[in-house]
Amino acid sequence: MRMRDRTTLHLTASVVRRLADAFASSRREVCGVVAGRRVDTGSIVLSGVSFMRNYSPSGARFAVRSSALMRHCTWFRSLGLHYHALVHSHPRGPLIPSWPDIETLKLTGMPGLIFSCRKGHVEVRGFRVRELRGLDLPVEVRIASRRLTR
Repeated sequence: MRMRDRTTLHLTASVVRRLADAFASSRREVCGVVAGRRVDTGSIVLSGVSFMRNYSPSGARFAVRSSALMRHCTWFRSLGLHYHALVHSHPRGPLIPSWPDIETLKLTGMPGLIFSCRKGHVEVRGFRVRELRGLDLPVEVRIASRRLTR
């Protein structure tokens, strides 16, 4: 996905709920792809999420297979959802990309979202990596509903 410098990613309530449910049901980092459509020049609404197996031997990191990533992105494109971001959780740590997170995103060229659920709230941080630099570039993320109520 090519994004302008000032693109805002909007997560729908259903995506937020699915992220929270996945987070609650796993002790390991959860990883997947979120996808959506551009609604204007500065906004993308992310309305779909698909989770992938975390192949990392450590529960505190994530690793995805490129073939699985391509399969998920191709499936989303077939549904007309052309904008993608790689999403993963940080169960215990801060919402700051680690060096392996940055390296993974450099390989995919996708923006990244890190999420966590704390005290009934979903927290999400978006970032991009400039080619060949490994710099964390913030991406504005707006969440339809931060408060989780059942």
